[in-house]
Amino acid sequence: MVRFFNLRTGAFAAVCLPLFRDHFALDSVDGLPLLQRDDDMAVRLLHPFTGEIVELPSLATLMPQLKALFNPFDIAQIKEKGFLCYLRKVCAAVSYSPDGVVTAMLAFNDMLPRVAFATSEDRQWTLSSWEAQRPRTGILALKGKLYFLTTRLQFFVVDPPQHVGKKCSPPSSSSLPPPKMIAVCPLDKIRAPLFLAECDSEVLLVGRTDESRMHVIIYKLADIILGRFIPLKSIGGNSLFTWKRSICVSSDAHPTFSRDTVVCLHPSFKYLGQYHLRSRSWSTATDGHFLRGPIPSPYTLIHHIYTCCDRHYW
Repeated sequence: MVRFFNLRTGAFAAVCLPLFRDHFALDSVDGLPLLQRDDDMAVRLLHPFTGEIVELPSLATLMPQLKALFNPFDIAQIKEKGFLCYLRKVCAAVSYSPDGVVTAMLAFNDMLPRVAFATSEDRQWTLSSWEAQRPRTGILALKGKLYFLTTRLQFFVVDPPQHVGKKCSPPSSSSLPPPKMIAVCPLDKIRAPLFLAECDSEVLLVGRTDESRMHVIIYKLADIILGRFIPLKSIGGNSLFTWKRSICVSSDAHPTFSRDTVVCLHPSFKYLGQYHLRSRSWSTATDGHFLRGPIPSPYTLIHHIYTCCDRHYW
């Protein structure tokens, strides 16, 4: 039995999904689990309530393409941990065409600085002919696109490939458009730690105001593109969870969530805190030391949501 939580309404739903026993959860795309089957490494996009499955090619089809990128020493290091370990660390974007073809893009971490893509009509994944930007500090998928944030605060976007997948002819790596730089944020406007987040279909840049890290600041990407740097005092009454990935939760979904707050590790790293954007103040989100544990039970909903920000807890 798998339980799902609606981030907008707060509703819970329990669904019997036997396939979770032999599948690995790669990512969640628009609320749909993107899974990888254990026995053949096939990738599958699941609608948990209707049972519909979109079949995508096996990750095994990436192996020859990946091995060609590395020297023997690197390959030996990767083999030691296993290629699958690296292939599972992805940020996925999915788009849908009017004729029912589903296109997926997988962005890997800095160790594999490429993007793989495939459609529901393809027999294999194809690696991009270009390398993704690095070093980078964040990746975000939204509306079928991939957004990259570099350590120099450059924003790049990758649009879905324009090819029409055919089973008889594999797509070309050149059919995936290269990353396009769309904005640059001056380094003096925001400080680390930095996060990309989606909230109400807006791309947000979340960081700190100064070296003390005591104050959180948020900019809209749309404003940065226009050269406007106006810190947000409201995020639509939502609560934003930030860590290795970011999750936006409606404060209406749970009465204990404060409106217009950012849930993250306090600058002291001693507890999980809520930063209130309007008052520019901190409050304690949960009991216990989140990183060191043990966290006192019963666990709160905030604990469960925050663990979803890091695949280590999946």
